[in-house]
Amino acid sequence: MSKIKKLIFKNIFVFFFVFLINCNNRIVAAEQDKNLKSFFHKNILISQKTTENDQTPFKDDPSLKLIADVLPTALSILQVYYIDQPNFQNICFNGIKRILEKDDSFTFIVDQNKITLSKDGKIIDTYSILQPQDDLKYWIVTSLNVLNRAFEHSPKLYTITPEKILSYYMKGAAGSLDELTRYVPPHKSIPEHQIFIGNIKVEESEATSWSQVYNNVLYLRIKHFEPWTSNEVVSLLKGAKDKHEGIILDLRDNVGGRLEQAIEIADAFLDKGLLATSKGRHQDSYQKFEANGQRAVFNNPLILLVNQKSASAAEVLTAALKENDRALILGRKTYGKGSIQRVQGLPNDGSLVFTWASLYTPLGHRLNKVGIDPFLSIEKLNPAQLIWLKNLIKTGIAPQKLTNTSYMTGKSINPATLEKDELDLALSILSNKEFYKSALALQSQTNLTQNAIS
Repeated sequence: MSKIKKLIFKNIFVFFFVFLINCNNRIVAAEQDKNLKSFFHKNILISQKTTENDQTPFKDDPSLKLIADVLPTALSILQVYYIDQPNFQNICFNGIKRILEKDDSFTFIVDQNKITLSKDGKIIDTYSILQPQDDLKYWIVTSLNVLNRAFEHSPKLYTITPEKILSYYMKGAAGSLDELTRYVPPHKSIPEHQIFIGNIKVEESEATSWSQVYNNVLYLRIKHFEPWTSNEVVSLLKGAKDKHEGIILDLRDNVGGRLEQAIEIADAFLDKGLLATSKGRHQDSYQKFEANGQRAVFNNPLILLVNQKSASAAEVLTAALKENDRALILGRKTYGKGSIQRVQGLPNDGSLVFTWASLYTPLGHRLNKVGIDPFLSIEKLNPAQLIWLKNLIKTGIAPQKLTNTSYMTGKSINPATLEKDELDLALSILSNKEFYKSALALQSQTNLTQNAIS
């Protein structure tokens, strides 16, 4: 058998093996969810106590029945896919607290070994904490027990619709996780401008980028990343290929969007190299994104403009081009949002948006809550110092001298003109190719002196 045939069979085997693993993961998760649902529907009357006033039993209350239907699925998803091991005790208790806030006559106290539910200062019930915080079934049962007793003693809670009760619970539960994990009720749109993995239908409605030419330099601004953004950008780049001395890619105020779009745009500027990696708790969250060179269309000098609102996918693109020594970064430090959210459907047609992986730059730096420092920032310079800096660039001064501008003091540049001043500086740098090359080399040295965060 020839080497080529062996390679083909090897690739087919690897693909089939990975496919089987993914199928098994989905089957395990689905079976776990099915078992949990069966458990709760067979034991739908959770409370072991008889109600004092012969109130409607739990199985007939639509609010608690909806929670019992949705909660096992939601928590099973978190148990399998969430970036960290969930603390189900905190998740469930925060959900309970959010509901009980709607009737301020309740007091809900949790100490190390006991849960106490009181109303108007009188203890309704106490529950001993018997299982560890990661026992999924136990904490769902316990939280539903508490809610069942609360509903027995609160006509006020009965006036709230079941979907609102569920939303209160889920909002409180998500609050014990990270700020981007959330519950999305049925018929509500998924939160915009996060990095998502999952099947989200988006209709192409408007352009996400636009361009113009300044002094034979192509200026291209990307507002955010939608499923069609990379095609827009590549089309603009192909139309401008070999016609311009350089390109300015403006990512200021770009708060993110689709991860794969940022990766594809980075690929348009690079023949090879690692673009980003993602890491989470689930084995499928470990991914490497690499340039394949198939879309590389523009090799001229490149400058990226960023600011404090450049986030998520915009930061992935920035880091990929910066740490592969492909672009010079100007502007202000980026936001520092480097995590991936996954979207999963729930039995009530709502959705659970949750964080399942963190993103890392090609050199291994964590993006989340860290951000990316530009090579050069003029935010703290005054107008006279900015003019001085531009003149230095025109004369071809060694870029090492730029780092000495940090000692400058005085009135800063007018914020209203800062964006234009940053653009003018980028144009000035691109007008001096030797300076651009030297600056890029210095930025590369700076990248290598920073310690990666694992």
